[in-house]
Amino acid sequence: MNILIGLLLALGCAVTTNVASVLKHRGANRAPARPAAVGARLAVSWLCLLAGGYVIGTIFTNAGWGWDQQVVDALHGPASGGLDGPMRAITALGGPLVLDAVFAVSLAALLFTGRRREAVFLALASPGTVLLVQATKALVHRTRPTGAHLALADGSSWPSGHASGSAALYGALLLIALRHSGQAGRTRVLVAAAGVAVLLIGLSRVYLGVHYVSDVAAAWAITATWLAFLYHWQLAPRPEPLLTRPASPAPLPFATAGERR
Repeated sequence: MNILIGLLLALGCAVTTNVASVLKHRGANRAPARPAAVGARLAVSWLCLLAGGYVIGTIFTNAGWGWDQQVVDALHGPASGGLDGPMRAITALGGPLVLDAVFAVSLAALLFTGRRREAVFLALASPGTVLLVQATKALVHRTRPTGAHLALADGSSWPSGHASGSAALYGALLLIALRHSGQAGRTRVLVAAAGVAVLLIGLSRVYLGVHYVSDVAAAWAITATWLAFLYHWQLAPRPEPLLTRPASPAPLPFATAGERR
């Protein structure tokens, strides 16, 4: 019954989002969207992701598939393994202490330089993801993998907070940086650095035995979707309204000299 309710909620959210998108495009050349309307669409999108995460997480929790635990057993490092230290250092890059510091410095820099739209995007991306993941954890209540945990971890397992938090913050900063990166080589370096960091943080959570692979994959999927919504509504280039486009020159009411000849 819970899964059915979640599916109906997700379907309703999806329909509402699509209708809002259609109405937005129909009125794109009439007037810009009001902040309240944009906020309502973002709230609906946030609820859609929450419903989807709840439904899929409940399915994974109740299915009892063994492959998820088998992957953890295969990647889980021994208690005295040589990679324990590096993996703990990598996972710290996705922890609250580092993420909060990077977020605060980045947000302050954006506000100081007058890039308010990007500051709003970052403020919605990172805290919005944290709230989304914590709400999903509270609804799903998935237990963590069995076996020794090589790092401190509390709360539910689905989805991974470290994987989602790092993907949201570093991904948002990457999207902001790409808007000002005019060189192809620099773009590739930025994408590679952010991708490797997020990938290693997710892998470290599985290695340390505190998350399933599906927890990490779900965190990445939820975060990527939320960032896509925010980027589309906050940073993506918008078509210029018809009212502000320069009018075509009016035809001359008389023939030119060449035409009279």
